[in-house]
Amino acid sequence: MRKFKVSLIRLGYTIVQAESKVAVAEEVNALTESGIHWLSEEDGLPGSYLVTFIEAADE
Repeated sequence: MRKFKVSLIRLGYTIVQAESKVAVAEEVNALTESGIHWLSEEDGLPGSYLVTFIEAADE
């Protein structure tokens, strides 16, 4: 059996109120995981993560 290194991305969204785009970035950086709606199969994604890259990791 071979080993592979896989890069994954998890997508989500949140809604924030702020005075400017700079303030939005500050608000988002302070979010906890519970403040994010993580997209999943229920939202139409093929899984919980998007696979972006696969490479052999055999030693």
